[in-house]
Amino acid sequence: MENYRSTANIIAASNQLIAGNQDRMKTEHPICIDHRRGLNPAGGDFGRCDGVVRGRVQCVSVNSPGAMASAVIEEIQRLRRLGVQDWSRMAVIAATHQQLSQVRAIAEREGIPIRWVAGRDLMPSITSVREVHRFLREIVRLGGSFMGVGDLRAILGDLFPDEVASGEPWVGFLSRQLVAWSVESHGASAPVSEVLEFFYESCADARRQGEFGEGVTLSTIHAAKGTEFDHVLLVGSWGAGRVEPRREEARRMLYVGMTRARETLSIFESPTPDGSLVDALEGPGVFRRSHSGVAFPGAMVAYESLGLDGIYLGYPSYFPAYHPIHSALQALRHGSPLSLRKKPDGHLVLCDLTDVVVARLSGVAETRWRPRLASVRTFRVIARVHRWFDAANASETQGRTPEVSEWYVPVVELVCETAAASAE
Repeated sequence: MENYRSTANIIAASNQLIAGNQDRMKTEHPICIDHRRGLNPAGGDFGRCDGVVRGRVQCVSVNSPGAMASAVIEEIQRLRRLGVQDWSRMAVIAATHQQLSQVRAIAEREGIPIRWVAGRDLMPSITSVREVHRFLREIVRLGGSFMGVGDLRAILGDLFPDEVASGEPWVGFLSRQLVAWSVESHGASAPVSEVLEFFYESCADARRQGEFGEGVTLSTIHAAKGTEFDHVLLVGSWGAGRVEPRREEARRMLYVGMTRARETLSIFESPTPDGSLVDALEGPGVFRRSHSGVAFPGAMVAYESLGLDGIYLGYPSYFPAYHPIHSALQALRHGSPLSLRKKPDGHLVLCDLTDVVVARLSGVAETRWRPRLASVRTFRVIARVHRWFDAANASETQGRTPEVSEWYVPVVELVCETAAASAE
């Protein structure tokens, strides 16, 4: 079975690993390198440019689980020094969300942009995100029968000049879709209806993938199925376990992660009492080293999203257009910090840096978060979603007549201390 993405070293290591499973089809039909690349060096291009690892599968033993994230970030920075300038070519893939949270915490401190998988249930409709909604509305407003890629780029630049310059993630998302549309349309003008159809389908695909942000992808192994990246960094304990069915399932998970890599593969693990599945990897295509760093201070955090069910969606509609809440919502950006306040009536609200209320938590969110508020370090905006009043969504205003016909609500992410962090 030919593999069209991975180097010979990555393929050989993947086959070594999965050979330990008795019920795996690929045990009898191992993957092999695409015949067109059969004469390439076993380590691919990085066999030439990386003087340390030389394109081999890198197995890194980390002295403690707390130092794992620091080791991963150091490898990302090393790849950058080797010439990997496009952050999106790299992915950190882990067995659990908690392992990814520690990597993300350090990445943010180091200024490394990331793309993370939030899950479809937590993603709003992408077409309702403020930047996307305004872009699509402007296409419709300008009218005309045909529109070219240049026209679309001009719309984006006119609507969001500052955001284009600063790399705002949702404008970045639109820019990526413009590149994809340019390829699909061969750069030619096309009917506006086809342009809109393409963008609506792209937004639906993005929501299904459940990803936020632009940069190094952070994903669990489960969510990474079907994807591929030039540089993959796998994070986990990879313990062999004592019961064979569990060992086989663990091998399958690790195998899925390994075969996401095209050019380089690094596997990070901490010692386990039952031995490691990575011990099965050997030969000239494998490079082993130890990492004896220390845990990054304050890295034990978790990231959670309120989602739209965590926000009282109709709350801004109760205030007239001149009320400060609307200008405050317009001024919010991706990453804007918010603070939590308790109103005299007992409800929990979110305020911007000028202490203007921009959202109220829903009853469900209040019940869920009141006992956990002490663990929340930060509230921050990840998107602003367009809402409007009509018969279909009248329930959002809870029977009250709105003061405005349309408004925005923020989608909010919480950065929380974990139990491990609190115990230290």
